[in-house]
Amino acid sequence: MSILNKTQGQNILAHLQKRRTGITPLEAIGVYKVYRLAAVIKRLRDLGWEITTVMGDDGVGGTYARYQFTQAQWLAKSKPLRDTLEKAKKGFSPEAAKPVAAEPYRAKVGDRVRIVKKVEKEADWNNGWAPRMDAYVGTGKVWTIGNVDSFGVYLQGDTALTGTSYGFPHGSLEQVKDEPVPTTSQAPSYSATREAGVR
Repeated sequence: MSILNKTQGQNILAHLQKRRTGITPLEAIGVYKVYRLAAVIKRLRDLGWEITTVMGDDGVGGTYARYQFTQAQWLAKSKPLRDTLEKAKKGFSPEAAKPVAAEPYRAKVGDRVRIVKKVEKEADWNNGWAPRMDAYVGTGKVWTIGNVDSFGVYLQGDTALTGTSYGFPHGSLEQVKDEPVPTTSQAPSYSATREAGVR
């Protein structure tokens, strides 16, 4: 038995590949009859697919998850990735479903980036992930890189978010191109992150 249900895995994978906005549990139930989307997403991640979780507000006090490809995975969804999906449809197996690896992004001073995922270990990163760094992940905030060294990538003006500066691993970043530079800070204040329970 495959570690991923053939039909569910293929349907969700195809959906993520076609729709940049990703998929919510409600959409998965309504369109594909997938009642445990988080379990399918976990299995896809275990196979190597880079899928991020973005939490949304439902407007009545609740939250929901939206799963979507990371920027790197989305950019890598060219012909090799479509070929992988076609092979998976013919004979679904974990090996056939592994994505084509995108060239990893290496940050440079002056680059504009977003923090898109938590990375606890990286080969050339002589640092560790601090719990407060979670407040940066998935916010959509565009940062300019101020410094890069063996302890990580440092962002210009990041002390406004948590009251300190962190060295992020390269793998947690997504380069931003062709977007206007924001004129005001989009980051929540240090006190807002404390109220949200980020420590």
